[in-house]
Amino acid sequence: MNVDSYNEVIFGKDTCKEIARVLKEGKNIIIGFTDEEYEHIDIFFSYMNTKKTGYIQRGINEFDLFVGIVPNKFYGFRADTEKSKGYIGEKLNISYEPMLTKLTDLINGICRELKE
Repeated sequence: MNVDSYNEVIFGKDTCKEIARVLKEGKNIIIGFTDEEYEHIDIFFSYMNTKKTGYIQRGINEFDLFVGIVPNKFYGFRADTEKSKGYIGEKLNISYEPMLTKLTDLINGICRELKE
């Protein structure tokens, strides 16, 4: 896992690999993530271990990569496609930089690792 001098998780190849490894084991993971400039957010990831019950709106299904930002942002992203910064920003209600760019890189990096 890539971390800064405060032991906060930062974007990097090792971060994406480690999160994907844990998710492939069927576990969830929560990280304290920083954009290395201004913001810190706590992010919860879950993949392929969710049971769906009832009709779920917004195109989300139980096989998505679930990303939750504490305390109130959550969405399920297909893991087989690259997502644009605008799409991720819209779904997780984040518009400030550089967090949006770093978060987009992180989610897309994890998705690439999950496909391998």
